[in-house]
Amino acid sequence: MTTCVITLSSIPARTVGGPRYDLNPVPTDIKPRVLTTAIDLDDGSASLDLAMSVVGYFELDEDRAHAIAAEVGQAVTTWREESARLGLTHTEIARMASAFEHEDLKAALSDSLG
Repeated sequence: MTTCVITLSSIPARTVGGPRYDLNPVPTDIKPRVLTTAIDLDDGSASLDLAMSVVGYFELDEDRAHAIAAEVGQAVTTWREESARLGLTHTEIARMASAFEHEDLKAALSDSLG
Protein backbone atom coordinates (compact mmCIF):
# COMPACT_ATOMS: atom_id res chain seq x y z
CA MET A 1 0.00 0.00 0.00
CA THR A 2 2.54 1.93 -0.84
CA THR A 3 3.30 -1.69 -0.42
CA CYS A 4 0.27 -3.76 0.30
CA VAL A 5 0.47 -3.95 4.04
CA ILE A 6 -2.47 -5.56 5.68
CA THR A 7 -3.93 -2.44 7.22
CA LEU A 8 -7.44 -2.26 8.54
CA SER A 9 -8.94 -2.37 5.09
CA SER A 10 -12.51 -2.95 6.15
CA ILE A 11 -12.89 0.15 8.28
CA PRO A 12 -16.41 1.55 8.30
CA ALA A 13 -17.23 3.71 5.27
CA ARG A 14 -18.03 6.67 7.53
CA THR A 15 -14.37 6.99 8.46
CA VAL A 16 -11.90 8.93 6.38
CA GLY A 17 -10.99 7.05 3.23
CA GLY A 18 -13.63 4.37 3.38
CA PRO A 19 -13.13 0.63 2.94
CA ARG A 20 -9.81 -0.65 1.62
CA TYR A 21 -8.30 2.79 1.30
CA ASP A 22 -4.61 3.14 0.43
CA LEU A 23 -3.99 -0.35 -0.93
CA ASN A 24 -1.45 0.20 -3.65
CA PRO A 25 0.93 -2.73 -4.00
CA VAL A 26 4.43 -1.62 -4.96
CA PRO A 27 7.57 -3.78 -4.80
CA THR A 28 9.90 -2.62 -2.04
CA ASP A 29 12.83 -2.04 -4.39
CA ILE A 30 10.76 0.70 -6.05
CA LYS A 31 9.30 2.33 -2.95
CA PRO A 32 9.62 1.65 0.79
CA ARG A 33 6.63 0.28 2.68
CA VAL A 34 5.03 3.58 3.68
CA LEU A 35 1.45 4.75 3.52
CA THR A 36 0.54 7.51 1.10
CA THR A 37 -2.13 8.56 3.57
CA ALA A 38 -0.78 8.26 7.11
CA ILE A 39 -2.97 6.62 9.75
CA ASP A 40 -0.86 8.07 12.57
CA LEU A 41 0.28 11.67 12.99
CA ASP A 42 3.89 10.70 13.67
CA ASP A 43 4.46 7.56 11.63
CA GLY A 44 3.65 6.78 8.01
CA SER A 45 4.95 3.23 8.08
CA ALA A 46 2.95 0.56 6.33
CA SER A 47 2.82 -1.74 9.33
CA LEU A 48 0.27 -4.04 10.90
CA ASP A 49 1.58 -3.06 14.34
CA LEU A 50 0.97 0.60 13.54
CA ALA A 51 -2.51 -0.18 12.23
CA MET A 52 -3.32 -2.07 15.43
CA SER A 53 -2.08 0.82 17.54
CA VAL A 54 -4.67 3.21 16.05
CA VAL A 55 -7.76 0.95 15.86
CA GLY A 56 -9.70 3.19 18.26
CA TYR A 57 -9.48 6.07 15.80
CA PHE A 58 -11.38 3.90 13.32
CA GLU A 59 -13.99 2.92 15.91
CA LEU A 60 -12.79 -0.68 16.06
CA ASP A 61 -12.04 -2.78 19.09
CA GLU A 62 -8.89 -4.87 19.10
CA ASP A 63 -10.69 -8.18 18.50
CA ARG A 64 -12.51 -6.83 15.44
CA ALA A 65 -9.29 -5.28 14.11
CA HIS A 66 -7.47 -8.62 14.41
CA ALA A 67 -10.38 -10.38 12.69
CA ILE A 68 -10.24 -7.89 9.81
CA ALA A 69 -6.47 -8.32 9.49
CA ALA A 70 -6.88 -12.11 9.44
CA GLU A 71 -9.63 -11.90 6.80
CA VAL A 72 -7.57 -9.63 4.57
CA GLY A 73 -4.49 -11.80 5.12
CA GLN A 74 -6.43 -14.87 4.00
CA ALA A 75 -7.60 -13.03 0.87
CA VAL A 76 -4.07 -11.88 0.04
CA THR A 77 -2.67 -15.42 0.21
CA THR A 78 -4.19 -16.14 -3.20
CA TRP A 79 -2.61 -13.13 -4.90
CA ARG A 80 -0.27 -15.22 -7.05
CA GLU A 81 -3.06 -17.46 -8.35
CA GLU A 82 -5.36 -14.50 -8.94
CA SER A 83 -2.61 -12.62 -10.79
CA ALA A 84 -1.96 -15.62 -13.04
CA ARG A 85 -5.69 -16.00 -13.66
CA LEU A 86 -5.77 -12.37 -14.78
CA GLY A 87 -2.97 -13.01 -17.25
CA LEU A 88 0.16 -11.73 -15.53
CA THR A 89 3.33 -13.56 -16.49
CA HIS A 90 5.49 -15.48 -14.03
CA THR A 91 8.06 -12.66 -14.24
CA GLU A 92 5.44 -9.99 -13.50
CA ILE A 93 4.12 -11.99 -10.56
CA ALA A 94 7.61 -12.58 -9.15
CA ARG A 95 8.30 -8.84 -9.51
CA MET A 96 5.40 -8.02 -7.17
CA ALA A 97 6.18 -10.59 -4.45
CA SER A 98 7.68 -8.10 -1.98
CA ALA A 99 4.48 -6.05 -2.13
CA PHE A 100 2.43 -8.98 -0.84
CA GLU A 101 4.71 -11.42 0.97
CA HIS A 102 6.16 -9.88 4.11
CA GLU A 103 6.12 -10.14 7.90
CA ASP A 104 2.83 -8.23 8.20
CA LEU A 105 1.09 -10.87 6.10
CA LYS A 106 2.52 -13.58 8.34
CA ALA A 107 1.28 -11.69 11.40
CA ALA A 108 -2.18 -11.24 9.90
CA LEU A 109 -2.36 -14.93 9.08
CA SER A 110 -1.33 -15.84 12.60
CA ASP A 111 -4.41 -13.88 13.74
CA SER A 112 -6.52 -16.19 11.61
CA LEU A 113 -5.14 -19.19 13.47
CA GLY A 114 -5.70 -17.80 16.94
